[in-house]
Amino acid sequence: MNNKNKIIDHLQLTSAQYDERLFQIFWCWCQKFGKTINHSQQLLANHGIAKWWYAEYEKIEARFIEAMPHLPLHTNSLEYHYFGFIDQMNTIYPKPLIDAISVSVQKEEIKITKTLPTYYAN
Repeated sequence: MNNKNKIIDHLQLTSAQYDERLFQIFWCWCQKFGKTINHSQQLLANHGIAKWWYAEYEKIEARFIEAMPHLPLHTNSLEYHYFGFIDQMNTIYPKPLIDAISVSVQKEEIKITKTLPTYYAN
């Protein structure tokens, strides 16, 4: 049984609920490390960022599964501890990948700003 199935089983989630939570956690992470909404969207859409993020997420889930035998087995308690483990994602980020996206987003925003016509109110 893989980590996802173990988590779904112990937290009593459906696969769709797990996937929705995973997406929400990733989107919140992108918003935290994105400098603007456009930058956050670029982080969300970037394959390299997503690949790195999911690899780190799987490592944290594996640590949670290792700790599960030492945790209370009530669903609410497990869920509380699960989010405690997952919160570690908010402290890590791939600086070189994010910086590369920041530069490309800034260039695109500057290009858009320069091409927009200026209108003055009378």
